Amino acid sequence: MSATSAANHSAPLMTTASEREATAGGALAGFVRGVGALWREAAMESHESLWAYCFPRAFNELSVDAKLASGWVRLNPAYWLGFVATAVLMFVGMSAHHLIGQGPADVDMSERGYREGDVDAVRVIEREVRCEWVYLSDGLYLLQATSGVVSLAGTCLPDGCGWSPSVVVALFDEVLTSLFIVMMNVFFLAAIIHRRAWMTRYFIFLNFVYATTETFDWTYSVFTVIAAGEGASNVGAIVGTFLTVFFYVLAAVLYARLWRAYSEDLSSAVLDAIAMPHSRHADRVATEHIGVARQRSRVGHAIEGILLRAELATADQLELSRCSRGHDGEGPGGPWPKCMIIAMATTCTIMWGLEALFVYLGWTYAYDIEHASEVR
Repeated sequence: MSATSAANHSAPLMTTASEREATAGGALAGFVRGVGALWREAAMESHESLWAYCFPRAFNELSVDAKLASGWVRLNPAYWLGFVATAVLMFVGMSAHHLIGQGPADVDMSERGYREGDVDAVRVIEREVRCEWVYLSDGLYLLQATSGVVSLAGTCLPDGCGWSPSVVVALFDEVLTSLFIVMMNVFFLAAIIHRRAWMTRYFIFLNFVYATTETFDWTYSVFTVIAAGEGASNVGAIVGTFLTVFFYVLAAVLYARLWRAYSEDLSSAVLDAIAMPHSRHADRVATEHIGVARQRSRVGHAIEGILLRAELATADQLELSRCSRGHDGEGPGGPWPKCMIIAMATTCTIMWGLEALFVYLGWTYAYDIEHASEVR
């Protein structure tokens, strides 16, 4: 074989290798750009959150550049410590939701699905819920779950720890509860992004019930600790657990502002599709109207499918369960779909049943307060 023919024969291989290197380099560069964009978004949302909660209204009316240039921000070490902590948590939560199609770029800015009224005001509340609560808290819960797994592994793997009370409480509080809250927030945020009226209300109700059980748990625990004569020695732990409960209550109050934000009306095309025998055509008609068209990932598609089924079940009961409205047609009387009433009643029963079980087993805030100084 001549040198020329050998060179011509190897050229496609060299080209293919070069293309692979270029593709890999482009993918890496794209990944770095994506991470950078998420970090910038998380950093700006962290600034906005701190400004909203820590500074007066007059300060918040300034431009972004003026706020950043202010001495209260630029020369304030306490502010930057808070910013770093907030930005890291925001970035972790935002990145996790971005992977399943719930990042900032996935928010639908059209007015589809909103109830008539001040759409801009609702969008402000949506941003507060999405960024200041869901992204931020999920970042904390994901890090807490990871820390819990690492801590339990370090404690149990060398010698074995058995199912001691401290291990059970750590597993439940730090890992399982954290992951459960993240999972619920995933569905809650999906309902908000796709403006599912009744699914959003269900998760608002879920947060409210959780906040009430946590409030009862904390109150019961404080009285238990005080009755045991250990209140004075555990003031710090009592205040710390109160702040946790207060966080849940404040979140439930904020979420409740979205109760009537989205339209409950479904077109006749959807109701006709529901009345059809189950078929792909019926699913397609309902899906196109309700707006579940994007498929960001397998997980995101599965979440959207579950929400669609739940919303269709809600619509299926719509005409069968109308209660009388108030004189203005907007009262809380109805419509309340039967399936949603059943879901809310079941959720309330399960959560309060679990709370009663935890009180019986002693898995309450009283345990956390009494063992706050111990290192598990």
